[in-house]
Amino acid sequence: MKPAGPPPPATLGELLEKTRKKYWQDVKSIKTIDSNVKTLVSYMGEDLPLTSITEDTVDEYTSHLEEMGTLSAATINRKLAVLSRALLYATRRGWMTDKVEIHRKKEGPGRVRYYTEDEIAQIVEAFHEDLKMPEYALLFRFLCDTGLRVSEALKLLWEDTTHGSITIWDHKGAKPGGIPATGRVLAILHKRTEAVGNLTGPWADMTINTTRYAMKKLRDHMDKTGEDGYLWHTCRHTFCSRLAQAGVPLPAIRDLARHQDINTTLRYSHLSPRDYTSAIDKLK
Repeated sequence: MKPAGPPPPATLGELLEKTRKKYWQDVKSIKTIDSNVKTLVSYMGEDLPLTSITEDTVDEYTSHLEEMGTLSAATINRKLAVLSRALLYATRRGWMTDKVEIHRKKEGPGRVRYYTEDEIAQIVEAFHEDLKMPEYALLFRFLCDTGLRVSEALKLLWEDTTHGSITIWDHKGAKPGGIPATGRVLAILHKRTEAVGNLTGPWADMTINTTRYAMKKLRDHMDKTGEDGYLWHTCRHTFCSRLAQAGVPLPAIRDLARHQDINTTLRYSHLSPRDYTSAIDKLK
């Protein structure tokens, strides 16, 4: 009787390990590949089930790479390449039944997608009324009003939400900073205190996987995709875009969003109101 072979990979970490042995073990660029794999695993997690990896998951990861602010389109594409190779390997071996398309970045900064006020209202209503997931409606509004990444929100402790501000301590090497809380954010925190005040933080009952599931439910309900911009990360773009549209100076947006590079913030400059006449009048 022929001995059974090793079991197929069930998680992203297992797939990456098999891909490394198959394709990357002896290549000259192994250090770069390992670095790109580390970035991928840091965001998605080694234990992410292969069945949870979809085009929307990849879109979220691409948005995350863009938000780092220091990566060129070419570098982002190289980081996506390790995931592409692993998923292609899994598809060819039959470990994954559905092919996941990965959309490479075009050169140039592009323009960011953000939620309009109408879309915000529709999404909040969908979470509340249709999907019966009111806690995710609160998370959605919280992210739009604070600019936090969903992973940052999930790590918040109650002590990080005191004195009328939200303090982030771990965000890509930037200095810790407080984000002033809107009245809506304070009301959301009060509701979350009533719901989970016995836990360590306002969103401690959620995980990255449950938030991904909630957003997938929303996309399915509204017949949208990640390519349409229906991602948690779009809440962060919405925060910056609304500030720009309100005429907030770009350096202030940079500080509130905790961008390491002003070039990341400049993507929102086209939304700023322009009054060239009043600008020239200042020379008189």
